[in-house]
Amino acid sequence: MNLQPEVPIADPQIPATWPVAVSSETPSATAERSPSSRSTPSEPVQPAVRAGWRDFFLDPRLLTVMTQALTSNRDARVALLNVERARALYSAARADTWPAPTLNAALTRSEPASSTGVYTASAGLTAFELDLFGRLHSLSQSALHSYLAQEAAQRSTELSLIAEVATAWLTLALDQELQHISRNTLENRQKALTLNEHRYRLGAVSELDLAEARTAIETARSDLARYTGQVMEDLNALTLLVGSPIDTSLLPHRFDAPDPIFQALSAGLPSEVLLHRPDVLQAEQKMRAANAEIGAARAAFFHPSV
Repeated sequence: MNLQPEVPIADPQIPATWPVAVSSETPSATAERSPSSRSTPSEPVQPAVRAGWRDFFLDPRLLTVMTQALTSNRDARVALLNVERARALYSAARADTWPAPTLNAALTRSEPASSTGVYTASAGLTAFELDLFGRLHSLSQSALHSYLAQEAAQRSTELSLIAEVATAWLTLALDQELQHISRNTLENRQKALTLNEHRYRLGAVSELDLAEARTAIETARSDLARYTGQVMEDLNALTLLVGSPIDTSLLPHRFDAPDPIFQALSAGLPSEVLLHRPDVLQAEQKMRAANAEIGAARAAFFHPSV
């Protein structure tokens, strides 16, 4: 007998697909007017729901850094240990549904000086609960759903860590690009100052123009120092996220990579995306675990044991 209440099926009453604008033109007129309809069909993109993070990121250096972060990051380690703990609790709850056998052995001597004795051995079963109303089954189900919720929490932690590592990696690449631009700007303005000084000696420009050129150099030098500091901060933040030193060959070198960094993905259905979110899965498993505990509490009113 199962005393757990039934979990109601959510019915959000929302459309299952994206809204599509209806055009007043005929399909033939739209096809003739649109130049993209005569082009070669593009390759099908992968649905967003079925793609994992390894399919989305294409840069091998970034993938290696993410893998290193999942191994070395402290939060990822704690999430993994929580999953191991939940798995052990589920195994213990599952074992309570089976009777535990016992085996006893003893030696009895009638006299202290006698070399003979009586050996006795016995085997049996300890007291166990007859799960007539599903209390132990409900407790086992509660532990199972708690374990599944912990697994979803681990995936959520991993995805959050991957997103933060990707953001830090790309921010480092962006600041490196800005640092490179500011360095080139400083070199160009130094050349312009040399040219203006030569023109000033010839009387072609005024002293004000010369002062403006020197001010521009100091501004470029200040920008270079600022972006250099940001690059160092980004590198420290990335190292902190990964949890271990990163090889210099895995760091980005501006945005000069010829290959794309991200995989093209289709939009997919909104409800389909939500059903695959780890935090939504975690909340669902927690609800099912609480529902199983209700069944165990109801069955506790009837507690037969032998």
